[in-house]
Amino acid sequence: MESILNIIKEGIIREVRVGEISQQILFISDLEKMIGRDRMTLRRWWMDGKFPKPVKLNDRTLAWHVHSINEWISQYIKVNVNFELMD
Repeated sequence: MESILNIIKEGIIREVRVGEISQQILFISDLEKMIGRDRMTLRRWWMDGKFPKPVKLNDRTLAWHVHSINEWISQYIKVNVNFELMD
């Protein structure tokens, strides 16, 4: 069974492979760069239910599945495009 954990600091997507399964995770610094909002805004959004909640990797490390963030971005774009088209 293959087991790989790549952790690269400062905004790079981390990839974890166990066997044939590949799971990508994002950390708060990654999201700040991707979405262009600071961590306090992101925290407020996830506390208000407007953004996916993080998964705790340990007591202090928060992470998000790439899939859930990509879905949120797609939904966010759809909502904003539809709103602009209504104007």
